[in-house]
Amino acid sequence: MSKVDQLSIALVGDISLGGDTRRLLAERGPDYWHEDVRAELATCDLRIGNFECTLLPPEQAAAQQHIEMAVARPHGVGFKNAGFEVVTIANNHVMDCGVEGLDTLRSFLDEQEIAHFGAGRTRADAETTLYHECGGRTIALLGVCDAAYHFAGPDSPGIAPLDWSGLGRRVREARTKSDLIIAHVHADLEFTAHPSTGRVRRSRWLAEQGAHLVIEHHPHVFQGIETHKGSLIAYSLGNFVFDAAHSEYMRDHAGVMDTHILKVNVTFDGAVPRVAWEAVPCAISPTDYRPIVATGADREARLARLETLCDDLARPGVLRQAWRRRANRELKTQLKAAYYAWRKEGFAQGVRDLWDLVKRPDHRAWLKGALTLGWR
Repeated sequence: MSKVDQLSIALVGDISLGGDTRRLLAERGPDYWHEDVRAELATCDLRIGNFECTLLPPEQAAAQQHIEMAVARPHGVGFKNAGFEVVTIANNHVMDCGVEGLDTLRSFLDEQEIAHFGAGRTRADAETTLYHECGGRTIALLGVCDAAYHFAGPDSPGIAPLDWSGLGRRVREARTKSDLIIAHVHADLEFTAHPSTGRVRRSRWLAEQGAHLVIEHHPHVFQGIETHKGSLIAYSLGNFVFDAAHSEYMRDHAGVMDTHILKVNVTFDGAVPRVAWEAVPCAISPTDYRPIVATGADREARLARLETLCDDLARPGVLRQAWRRRANRELKTQLKAAYYAWRKEGFAQGVRDLWDLVKRPDHRAWLKGALTLGWR
């Protein structure tokens, strides 16, 4: 097959079919959630999303309704029908139903011929780089997540751990085997419109190692996009399909109902691919949790907000202040939780909770932010 000179890629954030969305899937079918965005997605050559739930056989999913992200296997066919060819499963919910949920999800994706990466039966399996062909071009896709409680081990299933140096090594290895490298990072604290200073620094470093696109998720809100050394970094694509308006955990946070389709145009006319991007603003419906393409004044307002977030990435002082505030808020929350654990369950439990803050790498990231006043 001859190689195309250009590729267009549609990238979206967290697609969760869990929570109250399960009721709507049962009532309206597996395709209702992409009705309004399917045409936009179809304008691109390749579609990639973050599959932020897990699948079980129908009878087991029915028995596991108390697990928010447990979804009946047949409800997943909407991914294929929406046109998604590739999904990352390196996230903090893919292991919510244990190894059975992971195995069901992976076998389902294989049957649907949807390529996937970022989780597996062992750490080596989870860290395996996916090489996907599109338009005669080879695209390398790598996924990692910072949810330490779901890390895959040498002989245990889970997600690919966020190890920046290891991820950089994998990116460098992919340079001789692919035409385009896309690294997906699922990390950082939730509900903040700005990335942590440490993630900005490391994401730019990853671009310097050869990642042409660095695509990130987990904060549940949209963050800025920038070009660094010719590579594109999207710091958080936010939610895409999520029952945020129904969720007590999420609904009171600003930005959780805002989303975009990130369209990236890649031109192969030299030694290094050239990337350009545009955002298609969408709003997540508060009644059925699906993305709806924004129009008119609403569209312009959303694009203006995105432009501000992008501009902020070039303002180190803004990023440090935002990260300091967010890290301090998390520290207060965690200390309060440890105090109540001590009062309710005893001193030993409080100490264990505090120790958990130190030993887990995802907690250490924001602890550094609090202790360094946002510099790290």
